[in-house]
Amino acid sequence: MDASAQTDAEMDEEALHQQPLYSTAPAEQRAELSTNEHVKSLIRSGVDLIAADAWYHRSCRAKFLSKTDRAVQKAPMESSVSPQLCHKNASASICSYIQVEVIEEKRSIFVSGLLEMYKAEYISMGGDQADVESYWAQNLQRKTSISFGDKIKIKLADQRRGNFVFNSVIPEDEAFARLHCHAEHLQNDKLRWAALHLRSQIMKLPKSRTHNPATVQNLKESAPDIPAQLDLFFRSLIGGLTPKFRGAQKDGFDRKVTSMASDAIFNVTGGTVKPWKHTAVGLGMASLTGSKLTLQILNRSGHSISYSETRGIETEFAYSVESCDHHAPDGIKLNPGLATASVWDNNDANVETLDGKATLHTTVGHTY
Repeated sequence: MDASAQTDAEMDEEALHQQPLYSTAPAEQRAELSTNEHVKSLIRSGVDLIAADAWYHRSCRAKFLSKTDRAVQKAPMESSVSPQLCHKNASASICSYIQVEVIEEKRSIFVSGLLEMYKAEYISMGGDQADVESYWAQNLQRKTSISFGDKIKIKLADQRRGNFVFNSVIPEDEAFARLHCHAEHLQNDKLRWAALHLRSQIMKLPKSRTHNPATVQNLKESAPDIPAQLDLFFRSLIGGLTPKFRGAQKDGFDRKVTSMASDAIFNVTGGTVKPWKHTAVGLGMASLTGSKLTLQILNRSGHSISYSETRGIETEFAYSVESCDHHAPDGIKLNPGLATASVWDNNDANVETLDGKATLHTTVGHTY
């Protein structure tokens, strides 16, 4: 580096220190507040936005901070869900449940059952199980009494089973009798508890991030493992207690279980946790069809990542290949003794130009 370049570098470094100070919100939080999809994908992949060998990135960083600073000041700075918010959401869910089952359907429900559902809902919201273990039935009774007032009554059934809640328009003896005549409702309560329990297992999974450099191998390795109880649920649902499959039948059975469990994970987390199935389907269908509509249908049905996420991963693949000082796709063996041929065509837009410029999509290439 010559003397003039060193001077320019020193001036640029001084200018960086003179930049206005912005709030200390992490880049991951700012990315959600930005409208720049490219910057979002870079931040999520862990790329440093200030490159040592590219001074112009500093101005890009300042522009990004400036655009998101006002939104950051209005957004909460918490990196995880607070216990207060989990209690608030769980209380709202239980109150909605009481409104339907007790007020409208005139059911009688044990407080102990409501408490179990409350705890399961709290954990499914992202709360810590240890924080809600000390939550007592008295706390729940007080909250429901405040929310519903004289619309409900809480009475003691017996010393073993504790209190029960019922609609205040029903006589107490009739409400007590209704505790024993709703076998279907009891089964539904068990199903709800099981669903909330599995939901809590899913919500503990870490959110997915695109690695840098991104390859098919590290995407597959970083995909979340299916929780054991979720796997057990779908194996029991599809195959019963003792599924008797051999050979290809067993492979197909395992594939269906993995697919259904992956769909549950993807949809419960709103797509923030991406199982390998959804990434593989998105990349595969994008390569086979090149159709944006196809990926949109699969994504909206909960079977695949979105079209934009697919294109973002493909872009990261290209950056990864370029960083290795060669332009061969991942999986191509660069051996002097092997012949390689490439075919390029922009047939997706049916425009006969050499470079595909101004066409609908990028020129398609095949290497074999």
